[in-house]
Amino acid sequence: HYHQLISTCLKHIRASHLTLDMLLERAKTLHDKERAKLFARVVWAITQGYSRKLEETKRIDFDSMIADAVRLVETGRYRSPYSLILVDEFQDISEPRANLIKALKQQKAFSKVFAVGDDWQSIYRFAGSDITIFTRFEANFGTSWQGRLEQTYRCNQLIAETAAKFVQRNPEQIKKSVRSTRPAVPRSIRVIPIEDKRDKPDFAAACQRLLQRLDAALGAIADRWRDEKRDKLKVLVLWRY
Repeated sequence: HYHQLISTCLKHIRASHLTLDMLLERAKTLHDKERAKLFARVVWAITQGYSRKLEETKRIDFDSMIADAVRLVETGRYRSPYSLILVDEFQDISEPRANLIKALKQQKAFSKVFAVGDDWQSIYRFAGSDITIFTRFEANFGTSWQGRLEQTYRCNQLIAETAAKFVQRNPEQIKKSVRSTRPAVPRSIRVIPIEDKRDKPDFAAACQRLLQRLDAALGAIADRWRDEKRDKLKVLVLWRY
């Protein structure tokens, strides 16, 4: 997994425009400071080499495209015709993307930013997103009006309330009251405990045991759906961990 770790770090450094000094400063906050500093220097050297290779071969990656776009707007080589800038999935915003939006907004007088997102659904920090750009919107984009969509059509009230309690245990999340169009359904949520006494749980093994228990439970009730046309009960399992 070493190459994947390096690739992720490289993407973070380029996407967030981090410097070596910034990396070394962050290394000071970790338990093994010396090891963290050495790793930071190695990753920085690889990142510098990667950036030089892109320049030499006259190629760009996704992060380069955003950085180039920001530079074109800030230097005036691109003139924005837009008075309204719409940003969807704003919870996934990163610093370079925010810089592009700011550059477009500042270039044209009286332009407005209309952003739509849900900080509770922010799951792309590993890809460089920064939820504080969302939660501190006015500090980044100026005075704003906030409209809340607190009614959900996706799940019943019991699931909505349980999810809300779980997410809001994080003090950085914006407090909301979620209402569902569907009333609470008893036993909508079932918790299946997984025992793992090791210090580092094996997620693959834990998931396999969970599927085995689910298969056994469904096998016990499959006869209710089995008939001449359907000899198997098909179940779609969606999850995130």
